[in-house]
Amino acid sequence: MKTKEVIVLAFLSRTTLAPLLLTYEKESMYLHIDPQGCALFGENNPEPFYRTTEPLLLAQGIMTDSKTVHMVVLKTSGELCYTLISGSGAPQTSLLAKLDVRSTRYRRLFLFPQGKMIHIFYGYAHQSIPDLWRIEHRFWDGASWRSVHLGEVVHPREPLYHVNLDSQGNIHLLTMTFQGRHSLLFTNRFNGTFHIWGSPTETLKISDEVVDMAAFMTSDNVQYLFWVTKNLKGQFELRSAQQTDALVLTSPWHPSPAPIKTFRSPWKGIGALEINGVLWLLAHTGEETLMQNDGMGWKLVSSHTPLHSPLQWVHKGGRNAHLTYWLESQTERRAPAYYRELGFNLKKRDVPSPITFQFPPVHVIPAPPPLCPLFILNKYLPIPIRSHKFPSLRMM
Repeated sequence: MKTKEVIVLAFLSRTTLAPLLLTYEKESMYLHIDPQGCALFGENNPEPFYRTTEPLLLAQGIMTDSKTVHMVVLKTSGELCYTLISGSGAPQTSLLAKLDVRSTRYRRLFLFPQGKMIHIFYGYAHQSIPDLWRIEHRFWDGASWRSVHLGEVVHPREPLYHVNLDSQGNIHLLTMTFQGRHSLLFTNRFNGTFHIWGSPTETLKISDEVVDMAAFMTSDNVQYLFWVTKNLKGQFELRSAQQTDALVLTSPWHPSPAPIKTFRSPWKGIGALEINGVLWLLAHTGEETLMQNDGMGWKLVSSHTPLHSPLQWVHKGGRNAHLTYWLESQTERRAPAYYRELGFNLKKRDVPSPITFQFPPVHVIPAPPPLCPLFILNKYLPIPIRSHKFPSLRMM
């Protein structure tokens, strides 16, 4: 094999696929993903009701009601495809673009359907400048697909950015870029009414290189950011900041005065959730560490040797959505690790299936599926969240 071919294959092989747990209020689905394709499972069903056998580089999905799933996948052929799976109807797939996957790598795929609008985000870097990641936004505006370049971030491994949705339908973009001795947080907002982006603004300066980040927004528009830096002793410090009203463009970030917790090497990932007003953090290092904050500071819930494998968790509530790194339970398939600690109950069942989430009922009128011209590639066989403004984010 020629040297150039070896480099290309190594570039493609760096993508690591993890399964997806998709939840909407009390309903859940599970998307199994591997390099040969993906399979979507419903509750109490050992057989998938949707499957594709085409090799994948990236996949993302979200539930928008109990029967509707939106998916976007990047195939090894370079095809970026959006699929709508709704009720008993045949899945419909749109080919959005043909991307260069031989010399470019892609990471951190986000998907946010909003009524007739569909938002897709991803980061990509060319192998000639592997540390420079460009952030792309593709969206369906109700009439056509559009593409917007949102800027660049510098990081040697991953494009550090996150996307949050506020209660008024605006999208908030958080990007973290490394500037040699410090990292800079830039924020930008997509106006959900006029469908335009503002200007990126530097809102936080962080000492050292940020190696990982997570974020979410609560239903009352409090935005939380968590990040990890490596100190001079080789340890990883987990810190946080919050923005008390993300609807106000000039609302400042309030960083924690001290690390929430310090961890030993190696660092693998961080998960962040808010459930019924309680914040949860999952640090995956040489150990698995679960922490919670109910408004009285951070408390250690569990810490032990890693037992679980990575999982992506996407939850859609009445007015917001969470997408986070998590771990999958080994005792209950298709369920998140620490589901008991998080307050979830499993249905009694004879076959593996997703869990039932005990969220309070929400009266939400489901938005109609998006109306877009679909290029049919294949037809396959077939919370409300209460939050608080926490006075302290320090570990107790």
